[in-house]
Amino acid sequence: FLEILNSVHNIPLYFNPPEFLSAIIKFISFAWRFDSFSKGIFSISDFLFFASCAVFFYVLAFFIKEHKKGNKSVYLKKLKRAFLFSFLLFTIVNENLNFKIDFTSSKNFSVSKCSKKVLSQVEDPVSISYYLSPKLKSLYPQVKDVTDFLQSYAVESKQVSLEIINPSKENIAKKLSEIGIRGYPIRTSSADSASITNVYSAIKIDYLGKSETIPFVLNISRLEFDLTRKIKSLIEEKENPVQVVCASSFANGYSLAFQYLEAEGFSVIQTSLPSEKNSSVDISFDELSDIPLIIFGSDKFTKTDCKILEKFILNGGKVFIASQPYSIDFEDNWSVKQNESNQLFERLMFTFGIYFKQTLTCDISNLRITMTSNSDVNGNKKSAHTEYINYPLWISLRAQENALSGLSLFWPCAFDIDNEVAEIERLKTTPLLFTSNRSWQIPRTENFITNPFAVPKSPESEEEYSTFAVCASTTKENEKDPSLILFADQYAFSDSLLSYNSNSIFDVDSRSLDFLCNGIFMLNGEDELLSLKTKTTFNTTLYKISNENIRNAAIKTLFTTCVLPIFINLTIGFVFFLKRRRFNK
Repeated sequence: FLEILNSVHNIPLYFNPPEFLSAIIKFISFAWRFDSFSKGIFSISDFLFFASCAVFFYVLAFFIKEHKKGNKSVYLKKLKRAFLFSFLLFTIVNENLNFKIDFTSSKNFSVSKCSKKVLSQVEDPVSISYYLSPKLKSLYPQVKDVTDFLQSYAVESKQVSLEIINPSKENIAKKLSEIGIRGYPIRTSSADSASITNVYSAIKIDYLGKSETIPFVLNISRLEFDLTRKIKSLIEEKENPVQVVCASSFANGYSLAFQYLEAEGFSVIQTSLPSEKNSSVDISFDELSDIPLIIFGSDKFTKTDCKILEKFILNGGKVFIASQPYSIDFEDNWSVKQNESNQLFERLMFTFGIYFKQTLTCDISNLRITMTSNSDVNGNKKSAHTEYINYPLWISLRAQENALSGLSLFWPCAFDIDNEVAEIERLKTTPLLFTSNRSWQIPRTENFITNPFAVPKSPESEEEYSTFAVCASTTKENEKDPSLILFADQYAFSDSLLSYNSNSIFDVDSRSLDFLCNGIFMLNGEDELLSLKTKTTFNTTLYKISNENIRNAAIKTLFTTCVLPIFINLTIGFVFFLKRRRFNK
């Protein structure tokens, strides 16, 4: 019995059982039942299931023992029937119990105060439709978390209703396709064949004739954030506009960043620098002072642009700038240049107490690049040769408070912060992102060395290793929300580097784009909403323990993993030994 209950959850992975059999498998599977406990949820229904299984096997052993003794009394037969009827009744009642306690530190599976606040503002009915394929339910336990959370979410307001719909009907699938919801293909296989099945796990929110959708959701990592943000957008009738200025000469542009912003629910408006107005875009950023501004690069800044941008920020404008005071020739030889526009941008940052170093920043925590050649040093053709090189100028930031999954930077330029200068304009600048403590600076001689084969893999001295700020926010006096966020790299958001650094476009690289969106939330003062986005993200990075603390850490670890379990087992064994001894006497 235990062998079956512990392995039955694997059947849907290799076979395609009918729906009723999938329901039975899900009901008796220990793995499905234990899924909630493994996530930090105490489910009374699942707990009682395990308890009732223990009782069932214990009583079953008793009946078998009595049968072997030859006990055929009428009383025993009545006892069997009574037990089986009681067990069946208890199982039916237990399946309808939905009491759960969320023991996770950030209450991942509970509705937060921020969401409750938004739901309390709902005055008209909100309809949430969850389109869920039965096949997906039998393959992924996480889908149960989505259903449970949606039910908990709907309970928080009388105006919110929830309907769970099976989209297997063809006409429903067609209607979903019309509103941008398409089936997600999954591969199912058996011993003889494999097939592709389209499954749905999509959410549609309707409010006063308007609707928002979440095209596919498999777990609750972003579910509450997306639900609350979309409902808030519907009831407040906000379009979340953001304006973007491309002040970079980088050839391949930032179209992927535009697409990502729109996918995250922002309405993107392309504006220009005041000096470039009417050249390609007929509106400059200073004409939309109430809309947050994103600027990529600084290659096209003029003195007038810098003055207008400074005034824009000091007068209450919100700006996210992604730029270093250099330009990299990524399409050719990766040479580093600094034109007059870059210098003007660098001087503009002095106003906010940000002083760029006259260096490029390297880090031992970096990306590995692939270099392929089919010719020798003389240009003669030969068989293709590939090398994988750790490139210190392409930094991989470790997980930290403002980037819980880390992110990548390309030829960044670190900076120092002088708040005495910032205080002249009643400003305060705070670092947001840092390199590791094993990063260093490459000084500028005649030209920066950027060749992957020639760039130094470490500094000349151990004393040069340090931690450096590569992103900062500037806040006005007596204000909580930042007016400016400076991200010291324009290339982390560019199409070429996003594509180069990943096999699939929104994979690793989406972390920098995700930070860009987080920056807009910070500028808009939507910290509560942003906290929903990161509440299920944990920093699982491992760090070395210092020599001073390693002894205490080792003692605690050994005690927790070895001594304590042995002590508990010995204590339980001793108690049972005493009970058995008394019983025998």
